[in-house]
Amino acid sequence: MLAAYVDASEEQPSIPVAAVAGFVANTSTWEKFEDLWKEFLREYEIKGRFHAANYWAREGQFRNWGDAKHLAAKGTICRIFNECGLLGVGCAVSCKAFDEWRLNQRTFVSSDPYYFCLDRVLRPLIIGVSEHPRDEGIAIYVDHDRGRERVGKEVAKWHESRLRRLPKIGSINPEREVSTNYVSSFECLPIQAADILSNSAYKFLAHYLKTGEQIEPPFTDGLDKQRCLLALKFLHDPELIEIDMRGTYLANHSA
Repeated sequence: MLAAYVDASEEQPSIPVAAVAGFVANTSTWEKFEDLWKEFLREYEIKGRFHAANYWAREGQFRNWGDAKHLAAKGTICRIFNECGLLGVGCAVSCKAFDEWRLNQRTFVSSDPYYFCLDRVLRPLIIGVSEHPRDEGIAIYVDHDRGRERVGKEVAKWHESRLRRLPKIGSINPEREVSTNYVSSFECLPIQAADILSNSAYKFLAHYLKTGEQIEPPFTDGLDKQRCLLALKFLHDPELIEIDMRGTYLANHSA
């Protein structure tokens, strides 16, 4: 059984970027992750949860951390991700570019760019990721947000129904079990990993929009790309969004 944990970046009016990202692995790998993550939280005396935005801003419980501890925590996180061998997926979009693209569409598109990003994360998880030819299915856990939960589940259901209608896609079993669940990051530790990746995707695109410079997304510079694979999508102008949209629904069901 595969399990995916997904989170959305926090809204920042100064540089409007929407990002949704997460990690997928089998359930035994997540059990290993939780043991390592609990040890990490204890070692660094982090109460409740690790929150990436606060970590980078050095706010809250990270306020009094020295540079050495701050850097060491990043190294420990990367080591855990590498040791577990997680697969990361994500999408970040410029809200300005998304609004411009949306107003040129002939059919209605939700005005919330987070739905757009969530759609691009759920699609590969549901119809593009499989550990075995006849795996037992995938359970998707999304950080709880009452304002988006209903539509988020509808997006997932749409992709699930689409899977049932498609011809065999490589090793994906059209009858595989798919479930979508909304959970709290305080109670569900793997969501904290998803928070780190969504924040990294946000910071990458926000920095690019502000400076025109492409940097390595935070945290990812410490990952072993052979052990912790990442498939991140960054859309900064309407033309890229249109190309991505056409590729998503007109390609030969590739994931």
